[in-house]
Amino acid sequence: MSTMPPRQPAAAGTSPFSWMPVSMPGMPRRRSTPSDRPTTASRLPPKMPTTARCPHSSANGACAEHRSPSSSKSERRGAPARAEHRSAPTPGAILPSTSHSPAAASPRWRAASRNPAMRMTPAQSILAARAANREQTSLTLPAFPKPAAATAGSDHAGDLAAYFRARLASPVPEPLTPDDPEPVARDWPAAAGPAEPLPGVRITHRHPALAFGLEAVPEMAIGRSPRSSQRGRRSRFHSLKTRRTLRAASSSEHDNFLHHELDPSVLMFVEQPIRLQYLDRSGAVRFHRPDCLVVRSDWVFEEVKPEEDAAREENEARWPEIGAALNSLGYSFRVVTERHLHRKPRWPNLTLIWRHRLAPVPQTDLRDGLAAALRDAGCLTIAELLTRFPALEGKHVYALCRRGFLAVDLDGPPLGPATPVRLGRGLMTWLGSVDGEE
Repeated sequence: MSTMPPRQPAAAGTSPFSWMPVSMPGMPRRRSTPSDRPTTASRLPPKMPTTARCPHSSANGACAEHRSPSSSKSERRGAPARAEHRSAPTPGAILPSTSHSPAAASPRWRAASRNPAMRMTPAQSILAARAANREQTSLTLPAFPKPAAATAGSDHAGDLAAYFRARLASPVPEPLTPDDPEPVARDWPAAAGPAEPLPGVRITHRHPALAFGLEAVPEMAIGRSPRSSQRGRRSRFHSLKTRRTLRAASSSEHDNFLHHELDPSVLMFVEQPIRLQYLDRSGAVRFHRPDCLVVRSDWVFEEVKPEEDAAREENEARWPEIGAALNSLGYSFRVVTERHLHRKPRWPNLTLIWRHRLAPVPQTDLRDGLAAALRDAGCLTIAELLTRFPALEGKHVYALCRRGFLAVDLDGPPLGPATPVRLGRGLMTWLGSVDGEE
């Protein structure tokens, strides 16, 4: 059994634990005391004498001649400086070497000494840049006769009016931002009449929500939403038209769901509806899962892609193959990009209605009055509805459009008081349509 060494009295000015061994088993290593470490003052170069005071100093600090390059920001901006500051050394004083000065040794200070623009304040930099821009690019005005100076015998007011009339009559310059690019049509509509499947083309699986028309096709397993460091978890879209929550794999798919949710002509839509098997040009078996199925009077399978991805050479080669395979089954196929989704004026009208989706829905008696008025007139503007029903507001009209009770032309002019409104299919809830026309 090991014995502890006898305790020795601590010497004056030392730690009482200095008698303990440095590497005792089970004990942490003794850290160095502040007296063991070198002080900050020992590592810095000697300072210049501060006893002397600059004879030109004032409340704003030292003068420009005696101000050091590493003066504080408050001194450079004119703030009150300290009473004592670095001034010119007295005759016979020993100056420290500039190579050991932290300010002189820093790369930023050396660059600032070479580049005068780095020693400017932000405001001075902006003014200098504007002055340089004015010197380089001269402003060219139209060749209109400028009004002459006012004299006793000249009509200065008439000349000035003629000058401004000529300026106002000049043509409007071209807009700096170009118009929205035209969407590229990638549509493969189904032919009328009976369809004959191509060799190797079949639907292997279907979405569980697609319980109409493809009952004989086995259902696909729906797992958790995939995640990645770039895209994250999929977003959700709560649809009253389908009475379920859909998964959107991208923001473009979410916007596509919004189009179908507020479009009165769309009866149903399903995300990732089927798993299609087809043969490419070389005869190899390929599989594809469209992003959305839209049910109107016909079935249209949609592929939602950014225009950059849709225009790639390998994708442009396989779109016709997928379209031909779906056409042989009696379905249509189209590729949707952000140019289709965000086209004006449809997209601003959709976002305006969606912005008021949480507005309160009017009571049953007011909805019955709206339905009766629209059945008699067929179509009324928003201004006429607000005049006939004082309790109705614009946000209530948009909320009823979102719920399907009212319908507007989404591809028409921007929504406003002159927008015609007609009766929709019925008030949509999570339990289905409860009233209105079907």
